[in-house]
Amino acid sequence: MGMRPQDMGIGRLFESVRDAVIVAEADTGQIVLWNPAATEVFGYPPTEALELRVESLAPHRLRARHRAGMSRYLKTGHGPFIDSNLKLDLPALHKTGEEIRIELSLSPISPDYEPKSEGRFVLAIIRDVTERQRAEEALRENEERFRALIWNALDLVMVTEADGTISYVSPSSERVLGYRPEEMIGTNTADYVHHDDLEKAFDELAKALSQPGIHPTMVETRVRHKDGSW
Repeated sequence: MGMRPQDMGIGRLFESVRDAVIVAEADTGQIVLWNPAATEVFGYPPTEALELRVESLAPHRLRARHRAGMSRYLKTGHGPFIDSNLKLDLPALHKTGEEIRIELSLSPISPDYEPKSEGRFVLAIIRDVTERQRAEEALRENEERFRALIWNALDLVMVTEADGTISYVSPSSERVLGYRPEEMIGTNTADYVHHDDLEKAFDELAKALSQPGIHPTMVETRVRHKDGSW
C-alpha cells in the first residue's frame, strides 16, 4: 500500500530504534510497517512480515483472544492496554515456531496526511524479554532450592539485624532449641545466649560487621533451650 514511516510521523526513528516497532491496520491486523529490530525479534524479513497479520505472531492458543480484543477495539475505539501506558508481558511466536516472551505497548495512530482518521492503525513497540525471563526463572529455581535446603537442614539457620534482632529462623529451631520459628522472630539473640558467653558472642558479631563481605567466624556459646536447659 506504499506506507512509509514518515507517513506515520515516526520517520528515521523507525529504523534506528532498538525495540521492535510494528504498525498494523486496526480493522484487519495487516502489518504495514516493520522495522529492522522486529526482524531481529521475530525472524521475518520485511518482505515476508508485510504479508502477515499480527495474529501470526501470537501462539495459536491466544489468537482467538487477540481477535476478540481487535473486534472490541473496532466497536468501541477503546481497549484496556491501548488506552493506557501499561505494558503487556506475553508469549509470542518466532518464525522458527519457537515461543518467545515479549513486552508490548500499544498506541492508536493515524497517518499525518489523514489527521481525522484516529485509530485507523495500531503501533506496537515490542521488546524481547525471553532471556530476562529465563534468568528470572533460574533465579527463582535457585531461591526455591536454597529455601528447600534451609528448611530441611539439620542445623539451625538464623538471620539477625545488626543489633541482634532475629528476622528469620529455619524450621529446625523447634528440633534444636524447642522454639517454633514464629516464637523467635522479633526477639533478640541475647535472650538465648548464656550471660557468661554474651560478651564473646557480640565481640565476634561486631568483628564480622566491621568487615564488608562474607567472613566466616566461629564462636561457641551456650544457648538456652525452651525447656530451660543449656
